[in-house]
Amino acid sequence: MALRRRVPAESIQPNTTSMVDILFTILIFFIVASELRPSSVPVDLPEVSSREKDEAAGDSGRTEPITITIDATDTIYVDSERAESEEHLRELLAARATGGPGNRKVVLRTDQAAKGARLVEVVAVLSEVGLRSVEFDVTEKREP
Repeated sequence: MALRRRVPAESIQPNTTSMVDILFTILIFFIVASELRPSSVPVDLPEVSSREKDEAAGDSGRTEPITITIDATDTIYVDSERAESEEHLRELLAARATGGPGNRKVVLRTDQAAKGARLVEVVAVLSEVGLRSVEFDVTEKREP
């Protein structure tokens, strides 16, 4: 009768090559999927120092924010949809304000060449509609 020698349990190891391949594939997927979507309206954002930008950043909810863009020609866009007049802007914002739970966050993207009066008009309409959680989108100032 031939006796078999037992193999110690620690010498048996699963092949982890395929698991590492899957992990790298998932990692690449999440990196690509988490990229911020570029805005369809190009604007030249104002610059602030990184400390001011960090203090201005906040999270008022998990819903998608409403993006309002004012370009260099003072044209207003709400989530890439052009607002033809102040009344149309009010209608667009009212429809989006009721579309989500609670007070939706609004991100204002204003070109440096836009008039300040246009920005004041937008903020007044936001107040009328009841959207009070407003953030300004800016770029970080580069030190020379």
